[in-house]
Amino acid sequence: MARRPPKPPEKASAPRYKDRRKPSPADDDAWRSATDGEFDEILLEMGNGSDRSAAILGASYVETVLRQCLFHRLVSMSVTDARKLVGHAGPLGSFSQTIEMGFALGLYGQVVRKDLHLIREVRNIFAHRFLPVSFSDTDVRKPISKLSYRKEDISGNVDRIIEKDGDVFVRERDLYHEHCRVIVVELYYDMRMHKEARPHAVRMP
Repeated sequence: MARRPPKPPEKASAPRYKDRRKPSPADDDAWRSATDGEFDEILLEMGNGSDRSAAILGASYVETVLRQCLFHRLVSMSVTDARKLVGHAGPLGSFSQTIEMGFALGLYGQVVRKDLHLIREVRNIFAHRFLPVSFSDTDVRKPISKLSYRKEDISGNVDRIIEKDGDVFVRERDLYHEHCRVIVVELYYDMRMHKEARPHAVRMP
């Protein structure tokens, strides 16, 4: 192939590529934050879909936003390098690893760390079981009953509750979704605080 001739010394340098920056993970759909409209659509689908789709979607959204939040705290890198982090052998290659990385970087404390692993546990039950499964199943209700982050506040604000023998019970599905939603909102808030470079960004307990 013929070599490109040298640029004449009197010709000015073309600026077309001079200011091109390396792509950031934030430029890729995998790390893009949802718009308000998309967030509402996700919540609507979580509320109206089957138990299986709702459980998987809720955990998937939490996992995606958590990864976004972590990338806001890492050095600037290309999408190619970022994809290596989330690849099968990367440190963010699984939900469990991503949760532990968030804890190691001080994004949240033991309470949210535990709740994230419980959300992951519920997701895995729905994702890996081919037989019918619902939020009323004992092995699904058990991890949901252990969710604790802002539980009292969440329990008083869900729309649908169950009354039995004079006691009030929050539906497991609603409790699970509210924990997913609240954690996502807190992570978005942390991203905004970190992006604005404010000191002492909010740290979840």
